[in-house]
Amino acid sequence: MIVLGIGCAPDLITMQAAKIIWNAKRVAGSEQALALAEEYIQEGCFTYVLKDYFKLEEFPSDTVILNTGDPMLAGLRAEGAEYVPGISSMQVALARLRIPLDTVSVVLAHGKDHTSRSIDNAVKEAKRGKNVFVVTDPKFDVNALAQALKAKKVDCMMAVCQDLGYDEERIILGTPDEPPVPTSNLFAVMLGSW
Repeated sequence: MIVLGIGCAPDLITMQAAKIIWNAKRVAGSEQALALAEEYIQEGCFTYVLKDYFKLEEFPSDTVILNTGDPMLAGLRAEGAEYVPGISSMQVALARLRIPLDTVSVVLAHGKDHTSRSIDNAVKEAKRGKNVFVVTDPKFDVNALAQALKAKKVDCMMAVCQDLGYDEERIILGTPDEPPVPTSNLFAVMLGSW
């Protein structure tokens, strides 16, 4: 089984990923992932829409599991799988904001990690002087993060990085006093000084 990073948007799929999908007999992924990889899926390849991300081991061993972005950044996990990296939303956000990767801490704030603990971790890292990339889901409360930063007296920039790699891509800047407001469900948050 291969867990394959296919990039966070159209045109961000790597040549390696395209070749793996082109030669696959079975491909599984979310509807979004399957749409991103559609042009590389060959006729006769069986496709599955993933519904339960915790039962990947139930697929045949020759299945290619599509992961939007990079599976090593908040990605899918399967026992004994081979992992192939892709271009993540973090890489795109850092490129757009011109932030070096070695200055960044990553905090997961989506799915089961979508808790106040994630906000606490992001604030702690920002207070240490790190730039912080927060991997979010549509329910993430940017305003709650801003309030937590203010409560801990963390002076930093905030950026909502939304629809990265798509035509409607936007970077919305703000501060804890005037937090940026996402206008899309597909966003991440960057904190720090840049």
